[in-house]
Amino acid sequence: MFSYSVAPIISRSALSLDLLQEMGKQLLSDFYQQAVQQQRVREGVTLAHMLEWITRFLVSYLSNSSPLFKTRKQKRELVKNGLLPLLLK
Repeated sequence: MFSYSVAPIISRSALSLDLLQEMGKQLLSDFYQQAVQQQRVREGVTLAHMLEWITRFLVSYLSNSSPLFKTRKQKRELVKNGLLPLLLK
């Protein structure tokens, strides 16, 4: 998902930001509700906030890979230590 070969797909209207957000909503709704029930969601973070952060993060990395975080393990650590603390306790 983070390879350079995916970048052209993002620019096509077939996979627009709106479509990515809709797909994300379908994929994350159950996760979000479960996290809310477990009181793991940071105060003030709505499903819309979560979708926006995750979608923007994915689009950014799909369109322009990082020279610092190249391996799957490095990318997982970036999400774990950078993105998830914004959303979850």
